[in-house]
Amino acid sequence: MEKFEGKVCAFTGHREIEREKAIKTFEFIKLYLEKLIVEEGYTIFKAGGAIGFDAICAESVLRLKEKYPHIELHLYIPHLRQSATFTEKQKRVYMKHINAADKRFVISEKYTRGCMHTRNRALVDGSDLLIAYLTQNKGGTFYTVDYARKKGVETINVA
Repeated sequence: MEKFEGKVCAFTGHREIEREKAIKTFEFIKLYLEKLIVEEGYTIFKAGGAIGFDAICAESVLRLKEKYPHIELHLYIPHLRQSATFTEKQKRVYMKHINAADKRFVISEKYTRGCMHTRNRALVDGSDLLIAYLTQNKGGTFYTVDYARKKGVETINVA
């Protein structure tokens, strides 16, 4: 498990979010993260590199880095072909985040049955806070939130 200086916040959420909700979520996340940076000393932000909520959060961190250059974006990639099913626009955003991330952690070179769960656990492990976008009690996001709660990591659902 990695140990980082400063407080660590991780993200987990659904890949599909309605456009209007995604825009509102992006604005809220930027404001909330700025509060975490300024008032609570958060410096490390961990995202899973997926489309949807992960991308919203990664983009928010990168925009905040312009004002707070000491913060870091860490991407946890479940496997090297994660973007294979993304649209061209999603691939451009993904590559922007990959290239701008301060650190990248690749869980597996190839897709394996457990690589997503391993990535999700890595996001939670060593984190002080998990921000989730959870609307259903199933799937990877639900698993990750449940894992965080069992590990005693504070969890906030912004959905």
